[in-house]
Amino acid sequence: MKRPPMRRPGLSTVLAAALAAAAIAVAPARASAEDSAESKPAPEASKANVVENGILHNTAHGFHFPVPVGFDLRASSTADEIVLSDPRCEECVLRILVSPGNTDSLEITARALKKQVATEPSAHVLDEQKTRVAREAAYTLVKEETPESGARILTRYVTFNHGEDKYYFVLREPAARFKDDEDGFEHLLSKLRFEP
Repeated sequence: MKRPPMRRPGLSTVLAAALAAAAIAVAPARASAEDSAESKPAPEASKANVVENGILHNTAHGFHFPVPVGFDLRASSTADEIVLSDPRCEECVLRILVSPGNTDSLEITARALKKQVATEPSAHVLDEQKTRVAREAAYTLVKEETPESGARILTRYVTFNHGEDKYYFVLREPAARFKDDEDGFEHLLSKLRFEP
């Protein structure tokens, strides 16, 4: 049986995976671009992302999910990058990235994520598996970072395609707190719905 030719990760997948990894790999201090974005009014964020009764509605991409307890929507969030953070934990960030028009397969995206992790000297993959989110095939990867100083950091990536877009749901936290918030993250994923 002839195997189909292997597709190399498309530029959009490599860029999106790098963006997902880089966006989460920010030191405890906020990146200067995010600081400047938060200091400006964000009319797009208020229109695209609405939180009502603990449910975040993204009107641009037509999905909604419950916001985990303790997390708040950052004013710098946009239609394609939603950032939730816990004001009591500077390093606790939940980020949702939408890559419009990116239909690269999960296999290509998984390879790109693992390649990105491999480039980080203090990081390694703890776990990975195929799963389902919002009735779509999905891939999840857990990365551990052991910085020279400070606590271990765990990051869980969940990615899937829906329609013509690729979605990345990313939770990054100190290892000591990760298990508690991972339960809320799992609940968010189980309740994620796309409007028809």
